Amino acid sequence: MRVIPAIDLMGGKVVRLLRGNPADKTVYGDDPVAVMRRWEDDGADMLHIVDLDATLGSGSNLPLVRDICRLAAVPVEIAGGLRTQRAVSTLLDSIDGSRTVVGTLAFADRPALRSLLARHGPRRIVVSVDHSGGSILVRGWQSDTGVRLLDGVRSLVADGAREFLLTDVGRDGTMEGPDLDWLRQACAEPGTAVIASGGISSAADVGRVREAGAAGVVLGRALYEGRVSIGEAKKEACRCKTTSSVGTYPLILPSSLPPLPVCSRLTGRGLTTLPSSGGAADEVVMTSVAITLLRGRRQEQQ
Repeated sequence: MRVIPAIDLMGGKVVRLLRGNPADKTVYGDDPVAVMRRWEDDGADMLHIVDLDATLGSGSNLPLVRDICRLAAVPVEIAGGLRTQRAVSTLLDSIDGSRTVVGTLAFADRPALRSLLARHGPRRIVVSVDHSGGSILVRGWQSDTGVRLLDGVRSLVADGAREFLLTDVGRDGTMEGPDLDWLRQACAEPGTAVIASGGISSAADVGRVREAGAAGVVLGRALYEGRVSIGEAKKEACRCKTTSSVGTYPLILPSSLPPLPVCSRLTGRGLTTLPSSGGAADEVVMTSVAITLLRGRRQEQQ
C-alpha cells in the first residue's frame, strides 16, 4: 500500500482545511517545494498535490504545481479544479509521470471522462469519489450529486475507471479516524484500486486502512501535526500476515524492499501467483513451506 503525503496549496502556501472549509484553515508553510523535498526524503511513495484555490474557483497555483512536479523525484498526482477534458489533457501532456484527480468532470461529463481514460490510460486518471454519508459530492464538496457511492463506483468502473480517491468529507482534517465501513465496501468492488483519504490520526489508522483493502493512503493533518511519520506509516502499509497451522503472526517487510508486483498464495496445488491491486504483497499464506522474500523475487524452501 502506497503512503501519499498531501500538499494542499492556497495562496502559494501549504495549508490544511477542516472538512474543506476555507474559513477554517491552518498554514503549515510558505515554501511548498521545501515541504515536498521533506516528504520525499522521509520516503513518500507519491505526492498528492491539491490546488485549493482552483478547487474553490478563487485563483490558481498552477505555476507552483508545475514547479513541484518538475522537481519531484517521486510520482505526483494533481487535484483541484480540473473540470474540462482540455485542462486535464494539457496538464498530463506537459508533465511526464504525473496523474490527475478528477471529480466534478467525472459526474458532469461522462463522455469526456471516457475519452480521457482512453487517451491517457486508467492509471493516470484517478476519479475522486468524495462523499458524505455515502452520497457523492462535487464542486469542492459544495454540490450533492444524489449518486450513491457504490452505484457511482460501479458505473465508473463500467466506463473504464480503475483508480479512485475516496474521501469522507465529514472526517477530512479532523484526525478522528477513517470511515472504514464505506472504505471496505468500495475496496471490495471488482476492478478498483482505492486510495483512502480523510480522518487519519495515527500509524494504527494506516494499518486499519490497509486491512480494509486500500491501495494507498493520503496523509494530511496528522502528518503535519507530528501525529504520524511517513516511516511509521510505511511500516503499517507493509505489514503482512502469515497464517500457519498454529496461528497468525505479523510479518514486517524491510523498508528497503520495493513493492512486489504480485503476491503468492500457497495452496494444495502449489504456489499460486495472484495480482496485487496495490502493487505490494498484502498477504503471504504459508503451511509447512518457509518462504524467503528476496529483492524482486521469491524463493521457496522445503
